[in-house]
Amino acid sequence: MYKIDVVKLSFLIASITAVIVLGVVFFGSYFFGGKLSVMNNVREKATERLTKGVIDQNKKEEIAPETAILQAINANRTRTVKIYGKLSAEDTFDIKEKEFLGRGIVLSKEGLVVTGRGGFDLKQEYSVVLPGRKDIFELRPVLVDENLVFFKLPAEVTLIADLDISKPEVDELVVAIGGREKDGMATGRVLKVDTVLDNTLIYTTIPSKSIEIGTPLINKKKRIIGMYISKSEKGRGLFISSQDIQKMIKKIK
Repeated sequence: MYKIDVVKLSFLIASITAVIVLGVVFFGSYFFGGKLSVMNNVREKATERLTKGVIDQNKKEEIAPETAILQAINANRTRTVKIYGKLSAEDTFDIKEKEFLGRGIVLSKEGLVVTGRGGFDLKQEYSVVLPGRKDIFELRPVLVDENLVFFKLPAEVTLIADLDISKPEVDELVVAIGGREKDGMATGRVLKVDTVLDNTLIYTTIPSKSIEIGTPLINKKKRIIGMYISKSEKGRGLFISSQDIQKMIKKIK
């Protein structure tokens, strides 16, 4: 009788222990495993979201050439001035178009403006008009160089051109703000970059008939890499580099 009770008791204890162990294993697996699974899901979702953000950002940067051109134009339109023979506030569109001589860009908040050499004369006065403003500044150039002409506006300017003084790459997509009174655009690519005497010249596929003296040449980064000074032997746009413009700014200062 005593032996039977011991056997039953031992069996009962073993059964209870087995149930407890299985319960612990099952509960642990369910609770901790589920919790781990949830954590893994959260981690996977977070990683996916972060990765997606990086991918989306990369896609955003790799925009279509057409979009890059429009963005480059819009970023620099307000930094581009128009230069005329002498004007008055009452002059009509037709008179302005007739007197139009070229474009230029604003280089400093102090009102320093640069354009191409063209036919500008150090002794004559010209009318410089900022985009979006009715003011007509009658000015003489402060410096006339072989390739560039500088004016100094008697006003502070907030929108300054962003020059890129690095060397452009051959076949790089570029755009110029062309047209006379009305803004247009002329797109093309860099054919070659050459050093002539102390100047760095950028040869492009842009037709010279689409642009005027002082037209800025802009890259996809929305920065100005050069300025139109003349046409090449094949009738295409020839630009002086922003590096040369930067060197001349230092001389003026």
